[in-house]
Amino acid sequence: NLKLLHIKTNLFEKNILLFSAPKKYDVVFSFGLVEHFDPLTQIIKKHLDLAKEGGYVIIGVPNIKKAFYGPLQKLINDNLSEHIHVTEADLVNHLKKKTKIIFSGDLGIFNLYLLNIPACRKIIHFFIRFIQNIAEKIIKILKIRSETKIFSPYIFIIGKKYDFIR
Repeated sequence: NLKLLHIKTNLFEKNILLFSAPKKYDVVFSFGLVEHFDPLTQIIKKHLDLAKEGGYVIIGVPNIKKAFYGPLQKLINDNLSEHIHVTEADLVNHLKKKTKIIFSGDLGIFNLYLLNIPACRKIIHFFIRFIQNIAEKIIKILKIRSETKIFSPYIFIIGKKYDFIR
């Protein structure tokens, strides 16, 4: 996609924990990465090591613990057993000593399409589409705020890195 859009970039395909970056970066962004590392300390430290002073660390994780996606995904298949249940507080606690937290919270709206459904279960896909359409109509009619701890599928944090504690 980057090539198609003529965006010049350097991509690295490496073990992140063993990766030695050629430089520090203005923005270090990961989405769907840190929840695969236990404990979180080492992977978040790596994010901080890759960011330059004054740079930004942005981390996004699935909202498994507080949102309804976790229990619903377990009903479909238990691919969540491969994930650490990371909370907003976990992210804040790991970043607050080296960054000024710019944002932390829930992002995204109610979306059943985010569930990981085996391709062989077409009836489940049909059912999900049906329920999603009904839910969207109900949310709109009742003017329910769907970007909440229960409905938001993701948790994000943005921190501005400092090499000293403020």
